[in-house]
Amino acid sequence: MRSVQFAQQTPNDMAALPHIVAAMIVSAIGWNDVALESGDAALRTARESRYADILVPMARGARGMAMSGARRYEAAVEELDAATQLPEGHADDYDFLIRFAVTGVVCNHLLGHFDVAQAASNQLAQRYGHAPPSLDSTMVTYARVVATCPFDPEAAGELLYRHLEQARDRRHVGFDRHALAMLALVDLYRGDEPSAAESLALCDGPFDVLTPLVWEYRRRVEGWPSDEFDQRRLASVTAFVADPPRFALASERVDALLGRRLTAPTTSGARRADRRSDGSNGP
Repeated sequence: MRSVQFAQQTPNDMAALPHIVAAMIVSAIGWNDVALESGDAALRTARESRYADILVPMARGARGMAMSGARRYEAAVEELDAATQLPEGHADDYDFLIRFAVTGVVCNHLLGHFDVAQAASNQLAQRYGHAPPSLDSTMVTYARVVATCPFDPEAAGELLYRHLEQARDRRHVGFDRHALAMLALVDLYRGDEPSAAESLALCDGPFDVLTPLVWEYRRRVEGWPSDEFDQRRLASVTAFVADPPRFALASERVDALLGRRLTAPTTSGARRADRRSDGSNGP
């Protein structure tokens, strides 16, 4: 891969950057070994740089994203938490900080640490949630939806629908694929597994901060054996990239769900939400 090759050929104070980018990109694709190796290389070279004070947190965040893609969620949370603790004197509005923080919320959710995920999402909302519609505000919304679903899926749905309405002029295929993953999560926690399964079946390809959530819930809903997880994920990503018409299907599904809107929660959905509020795992 070109980013990995470039990283190996950049022996200077900024050598960590291409390793950081490589770790984040390939972890979203599913090349776990390459992502983890790139994350280790990022941290090693960052520590040797004159700019270690900012590059080390970035490298730790990249390692965390690589670990999350490899389903090492506990280790990922440790790295991602460290990545968001910048030394005094640095601004806290870097784009990469928001990405790492949102991925941390996702990993805590998947671990069943729902209270931790909710507290972290509240902090994100306080710091960045009042910005006009943007990529950052979208990621903060996703963190809030992920954290809110186990306790109140209806409220999570309203958060998401409100954001989709505000961002309607910025929708594109990448935006819609991420939105569809969130709509699937809301349906799962409402107890509408058929609708969630239909949406998740269209969630192929790399997903950035939502990578762990998308593929973990696809595994659960579709019943993938754990030892086939990596193979099935790579096959799904490959099929997505090789089938351009499939890109439009996610947008069509989002339009259909926006037209349907949310109905009253089912009894089974309420029972599931109650179970998850006491720390049990997802569907």
